[in-house]
Amino acid sequence: MLFYLSFMVTAVINSFFLKGGYDAVFATSPPLFVGIAGLAIARIRGIPFILEVRDLWPESAVELGQLGNPRYIRSGYALANLCYRRARAVVSVTQGIHDVLLSKGLSPDKVFLIKNGTNPERYHYICDGALEEKLGWKGKFVVLYAGIHGVAQGLEKIIDAAALLSAEAHIQFAFIGEGPRKRELREYVAKRGLLGIQFLPEVPSDEVARYLSLASVCVVPLKKNELFKGALPSKMFDAWACGKPLLLTVDGEARKELESARGGVFVEPENVEAIAGAIDMLFRNPSMGKEMGENGRRYVYEKGYIRSVQAKALCRIIENIVRPDVQHG
Repeated sequence: MLFYLSFMVTAVINSFFLKGGYDAVFATSPPLFVGIAGLAIARIRGIPFILEVRDLWPESAVELGQLGNPRYIRSGYALANLCYRRARAVVSVTQGIHDVLLSKGLSPDKVFLIKNGTNPERYHYICDGALEEKLGWKGKFVVLYAGIHGVAQGLEKIIDAAALLSAEAHIQFAFIGEGPRKRELREYVAKRGLLGIQFLPEVPSDEVARYLSLASVCVVPLKKNELFKGALPSKMFDAWACGKPLLLTVDGEARKELESARGGVFVEPENVEAIAGAIDMLFRNPSMGKEMGENGRRYVYEKGYIRSVQAKALCRIIENIVRPDVQHG
C-alpha cells in the first residue's frame, strides 16, 4: 500500500514539471492508484481523463486475500467508482470486465471494449539454436511459463504437476520472470528436491519471443476463482503469435477463445493431476501440439488480436473525446 500510495503522490507532483500542452490523461489500472493519480492530474490541468481497466480493483485484491480490512475495501470501491464516474471514457480489455462496468450503472456510450492482443512484429517464431544450447533445452520437451510470479497465477500447482512427471527426463519446466512469489517458489522446488525445473530472470520484452519459440507448450495459469472467468491474459496471444500451443488453466472467457481457436488444451484450474496429464499427452503427441500452435497463430490474425488494430480503435476513442468536431476514420 505504501508503494502504491507513494507512486500516486509522486506521479501527481512530477506532473507539475511537465512542460507543454496536453489534450488528455490516459491511465491504466490496476493498481487503481494509477487511475487516481491520472484523475487528479486531469482535474488540475482541466483536460479529459480516460481510464483503461485491465483488472477489476479492489475486487481482485479482495478475492486473492490481499485486501481484507473492511474500511479499506469500502474506500477502494468508493475510489474506483469515483474514477469510473469522472472518466470521459472507460476502456475494458475483456468482455467480463466490460459487463461488470455496465452493471455499475455506467453509460454504454462511455464504456468501450478493446480486447488484449499481440504485436506480431515483436512476437513471431524465431529459431535460436545458440539460446537453445545455452539453456540446455535441445532435445527436451519444454513446458514454459513466462510472466509475473505472483499470487494470482498459482504456480505451485505447475510445480506439483512437474513433480508427478519427474520420472520423464525429457520434460523440462522453465519459469521466466520476476514477482513477489518467486523466492518462495524456488524454495518450494529446492525443499522437494525436484530436478528438471529452471527459474530464469526476467528478459526484455523484445527478447521474449526467442524463448517462446523454443517452448513445446506455453502455460497460461490462474487460480480457481470466479473473478478470473472474465480474464483474457495477453500472454495467450503472444504464444500463439509464435506458433505455440497453450496449456490454459483459466476458465470462462479465456477458455472460450482457446476452444474457438483450437489452440491448446484447457485444464481445470489448480487440478494438478489434470495439468500433468495434459502435459504428458502433448509430450507423447508432438504433432497435436504443433497443429494447435498453428491454429492459434492463424486465429490471432483472423480475429484481429493485433496491437496495431487495437491501437487504431483506441486512437479513435481518444480523438472523439479530444476533438469531437472532427470526423475520424
